[in-house]
Amino acid sequence: MLTTDDLKEIRKVVREEVVAEVKDSTRNTKQEVILSGSKTRNDISDLDDRLKNIETRSGRAETDMKEVKKGIKSILKTVETIVGNYDDADVKLDRRITRIEDHLNLPTNP
Repeated sequence: MLTTDDLKEIRKVVREEVVAEVKDSTRNTKQEVILSGSKTRNDISDLDDRLKNIETRSGRAETDMKEVKKGIKSILKTVETIVGNYDDADVKLDRRITRIEDHLNLPTNP
């Protein structure tokens, strides 16, 4: 049978083992947390760099878009001018042909 002193010794040995295991587990957990924090900081830094690159590209795209819009406006003005000129020339030509047909007594085309 175990005596009280034996039980105290067993308790002391068990307590020392538990304390040692807890310290090891705590140390391992602490190292894992530190490594995880470091990895998280690196990931955040990478994401920050990506965001800056996206913002830069977005700014360039906005500038390019403004230039494209200016170009389109210029083209539309040119097309409107050309169409207007052709319309005026067509009306003048139609009047001239009508006058010539009337002067020569030619039948008019429908």
